[in-house]
Amino acid sequence: MKFLGIDLGTTNTVIAALGMGGCRILLNNDSKEHTRSAVTYYDNEPLVGDITENYWRVAPRDTITSIKRLMGRAISDYEVQEIIENKYYYYDIVKPSDGTSDSLRVVMGEKEYSPEDISALILKKVKEDAEMRLGEEVTHAVITVPAYFSDKQKLATREAGLKAGLTVMKLLEEPTAAAMAHSIDSDTEGVKTILVFDMGGGTLDISVLMMAAGTFAPLNLEGDMWLGGDTFDQLIIDYLLKQIENNHGVDCRSDISSMIDLKKEARRAKESLSSAHSTPIILNTAFCKPDGEMGMLNVNEKFSRKQFEEMIQPYVAKAVALVKKAVSGAHMELDEIDYVLMVGGSTIIPLVQQEMEKLFGKEKILHSVHPMNSVAIGAAILAGSLGGIYCDACDTFHDNLIAENCSNPNCGKLLQGIKPIVVCPHCEYKNDKSNTLCRSCEKPLITPPDENPAPRPYGIQAVGDSFITFINKNDYYPTPEAERQYQVFKTHHDEQRLISLPVYSGEDPDKASNNEKMGEAFAVLPQCPKDTKVLVKLWLNKDGIFELSARMENGHELNPIMLRGDYNQKLRDKIVSLLDTIEGIKDKEQLSIINEIKENMLDDINNRVYNAAESRISKIEQLLESIDVQESSDAGAALSDKGNRLCNYVEFIITRYGWLIGKTNVYEFKDMMSNYYAAQNDMERSKIIDDIDKKIDEIIEKDQMLWFFLNSFSNIFFVIQPTNPIAAANLQREFEMIEEGVRHENQQVFEK
Repeated sequence: MKFLGIDLGTTNTVIAALGMGGCRILLNNDSKEHTRSAVTYYDNEPLVGDITENYWRVAPRDTITSIKRLMGRAISDYEVQEIIENKYYYYDIVKPSDGTSDSLRVVMGEKEYSPEDISALILKKVKEDAEMRLGEEVTHAVITVPAYFSDKQKLATREAGLKAGLTVMKLLEEPTAAAMAHSIDSDTEGVKTILVFDMGGGTLDISVLMMAAGTFAPLNLEGDMWLGGDTFDQLIIDYLLKQIENNHGVDCRSDISSMIDLKKEARRAKESLSSAHSTPIILNTAFCKPDGEMGMLNVNEKFSRKQFEEMIQPYVAKAVALVKKAVSGAHMELDEIDYVLMVGGSTIIPLVQQEMEKLFGKEKILHSVHPMNSVAIGAAILAGSLGGIYCDACDTFHDNLIAENCSNPNCGKLLQGIKPIVVCPHCEYKNDKSNTLCRSCEKPLITPPDENPAPRPYGIQAVGDSFITFINKNDYYPTPEAERQYQVFKTHHDEQRLISLPVYSGEDPDKASNNEKMGEAFAVLPQCPKDTKVLVKLWLNKDGIFELSARMENGHELNPIMLRGDYNQKLRDKIVSLLDTIEGIKDKEQLSIINEIKENMLDDINNRVYNAAESRISKIEQLLESIDVQESSDAGAALSDKGNRLCNYVEFIITRYGWLIGKTNVYEFKDMMSNYYAAQNDMERSKIIDDIDKKIDEIIEKDQMLWFFLNSFSNIFFVIQPTNPIAAANLQREFEMIEEGVRHENQQVFEK
């Protein structure tokens, strides 16, 4: 049985394994080191890897690329909405039919897939390729993740591995993996400080680590989850679109086939300019004009490295600023960094290398391992060191992690103890973990850190959108038991049966909603009065994924359910709405019957018997249809209608004008809407509706441009269109041009 190291990348996936006296990259079935991280659905089957390039133009809406950027994301995320609005990808990104806006799905072959479903197909393909190369089954793997990945993104990666048929031994931070790979060839002694600059296809990670005798200790992390090769590709695409429009009078944005050709050419040009000073941009493609007629697009122009560097300069400058911030956050100066590791395909770009050399000096930049291979090699080193059981009775080694009895025919005893080992990446000798040098080749053993720093704070949203912090940035995880402290929350009203604890992660210490929502803990409470105390613990496990426990003040343990935008969260929302409706029942006999079913339903939820809970919900809904509800339910229905209409209006504002009102307001609106849908009664809902109304008025009053857009939109669609649709259509086109002009900071367009 072999254990793999897998670098699951935005653009490419790489696999490695210990074997044949060292650690090596495994070629895929196409005899390539890198497998394209893409899936296409064609002729009723999914195709994975490099073959998708051949079908991308034929099936653009069924070809999924850059899925890593969507892992653990929500359809309501500002960045995801920007991707959808700007049509960066040609497949559909939708709200799940079996979940909520706290998650998302992509559509392939007219079927919804989660991002982890797509990643699982990629992992399954490279697993099978590895088995072909190794000639034996692969069941276990270490999968790498960006150090700046959030809790939800890490969890989604682990789930993808499980769906691919792999036991995920550990999620390893990419910078640490790269450092482990480089240390194979390192002859350095003493304590050294390493900065890992990891810029791949979708993300930028910067880590500062200390290394001594093959052991690593991460000191600080910085990063940008939306800065990488995809960003640079898009800059070239935008440039080419302008050139084509200016020189040929053609706008090919609406023709997907032409845009795919353009994307391929942009990516090729970017890669070429890493070794050449210029490259030709050649496009000969048929395209469909907006009026339906076909035309030919013939482009042949020279594109220089200088032009490319001018485009990406602001983004490289941003990366350099993050490097300085990372070093400063580790309480160090730039000249105290001993070595710099350049990891990821985007670090091959000359300007990126030049800027890093300016900061640290050329002599400190290490090039011993290829930037696109080092992460997978580091993961393979760790996979080898994790995989093994020694029999306590006879010291026989077993690489079968699920073995129950010793395989030694002279022993055969039950394997009760696990003796930790470290496999030497140089000679594969299996050493006791306490060793620092290999007992066979006497080279330094390489061991990963036992702890890693949290990339950002974690906490729970409390009343007033306050952020109750449990984990601070750079707190090490897994969180030691002694540091898992209870914090107190209270129930909001009498007989409250449910409690929701939204978990956020981010740098804003004051407002939870200004940070990224990681998930939500949901628990069924025993009947209790208002202000009953609920004690909550939150910590990070060995993979940096949050876990949570809760109990009542009297010691009664709750059994929180983790909600991450999936079916369970949709079910919770349904229950909250149902409990609110039950409050309006006036017939005491009927109320007694329904309350009995309700209590059983809550027990089912608490015991995770969701099918039974669904059945009881249906029974309650049937009973509610046949009985009278208090007249206040009419007022409740009117309030609900007003709230839903207001939330729809807010959704329109943040989707269409999020770029204008800013991320802070977008997140605040989203949080208000989330609170509205989670409100337990009409009083809470009414208060939130008033807050949303005030917030809209406040923003419009401060931003006259937004007032102009909203007022114009309203007049076109609700005043002009009903009586003169043609005039409305013409005005709409002009209006959209004005919007686009302002969006690109063309103030003159707006003034006209």
